[in-house]
Amino acid sequence: MGWEGADAGETTASPVSIPIIFAPGATDATLSASLQPDELHGYIFSAQSGQEAMVNLTVTTNGVETPANALLDIGVKGYAPMAANVLEWSGALPATGEYYIDVKAVADVPVDYTLYV
Repeated sequence: MGWEGADAGETTASPVSIPIIFAPGATDATLSASLQPDELHGYIFSAQSGQEAMVNLTVTTNGVETPANALLDIGVKGYAPMAANVLEWSGALPATGEYYIDVKAVADVPVDYTLYV
């Protein structure tokens, strides 16, 4: 994962990547969780080359939408991100394999988020 270290302005890497499991026949999944300041949650999913994907992150602080308080990166595992520091990404996936999504807090307050894949 690309966010290792605990220096000022950097997030702490998630110790594990959480698999995103799609229900049989489903084409999407929704996950919700909370982040502490400078925390990162890592997710992984498998996909085929050319498959269309859409990823969206909604962030709230104390029940108020605060999009600047958390961002995501998405990419093929083992490679640089296809998109970094964004709230959403969509497009055709470039390779068959395992993809990662890192959700990282960038605020000094705890945040709640919903990740739609």
